[in-house]
Amino acid sequence: AVSVRYGADMPTKDFHVTVVKGYDRKPFLGGFRNKRTESVYHHAATQCQAERTARIDNSHKISRMTQTQGVTRSSQTRRECATQMSRVDLQVDETYDRVVIAKPYFSADRLLALQIQKTVQLQAFVRGWRARRIARKLRQERDEEDLAIQLEDMRRREEHSRKREAEIERRTHPRSTADFNVLHNELEAWRLQESARIQEANLSDEERRLAMMELLK
Repeated sequence: AVSVRYGADMPTKDFHVTVVKGYDRKPFLGGFRNKRTESVYHHAATQCQAERTARIDNSHKISRMTQTQGVTRSSQTRRECATQMSRVDLQVDETYDRVVIAKPYFSADRLLALQIQKTVQLQAFVRGWRARRIARKLRQERDEEDLAIQLEDMRRREEHSRKREAEIERRTHPRSTADFNVLHNELEAWRLQESARIQEANLSDEERRLAMMELLK
């Protein structure tokens, strides 16, 4: 109850005041907030009344009518500020003008088909390049192998010719004991071979004796 005093001669009156607690949480406009207890101190709403500035109406400055809608970059003119057309009382210089004709519409399906076609061509080019590289490597290995075979054949021929010349030189001009032994063995082998040929020949005793004498000369 609240007691109201009207004066010394007037009685005091009591008024019953009902206090209703608000359950709406006031907005946080600044101050200090305790994260642990969720207590808010020195709330901005309890300090002073914020001065509200008048909101300026800018709706007339931002309008969809002033925007460019549905115009792509490729269709923009070089001079975007204005476009001058010829009139009855105005002659426009058309020296550097050119007529641009739009190409047929290229749909997304055609673009996808073109991408697939170019991808297949690119894959074919890459496969061809790899095949040519492998073939070049195989040809190089084949050429190297053929060259090695030719060099080995030349070496063998030179070695055989050198041995043959050394054999002829040894038989023509023997110098060591081994050379003379070889000549003696070859001569003995030749004598035995000729003797066997004379014995196997169909000759009389006199002819055979004369042939052996000629062999032993």
